[in-house]
Amino acid sequence: MQLSMADLECLLLTGEVKRVLHILRDTERQAAAQPGPSAPKPPVAEAAPPDAYAVLGVTPSTPTADVRKRYWKLSLLVHPDKCNAEGAQEAFQAVAKAAATLQDAAARQQLDQKR
Repeated sequence: MQLSMADLECLLLTGEVKRVLHILRDTERQAAAQPGPSAPKPPVAEAAPPDAYAVLGVTPSTPTADVRKRYWKLSLLVHPDKCNAEGAQEAFQAVAKAAATLQDAAARQQLDQKR
């Protein structure tokens, strides 16, 4: 059985969306497990953000220009207007936020210090 280009593209789109959503879910689980049983759980908005490097699939040594290229490619893949996979909107927002963090020198330096 041979897959068409459309089928291959759909698999790639779904795979990237699932990868980003997996990172988001792991971050949520870690944040939920962090407080003790008697400590109140922080609201979702206060939960630790996902690792921007993991979301984009880059390393801390990746130059800003390459981060921008990776964002451009990923945003085209997971954009909700182009990708019908479940969770595409959430994945797109995570990719955009991660790219903004890594392209801002001050925010990236702050993230690197926390790592």
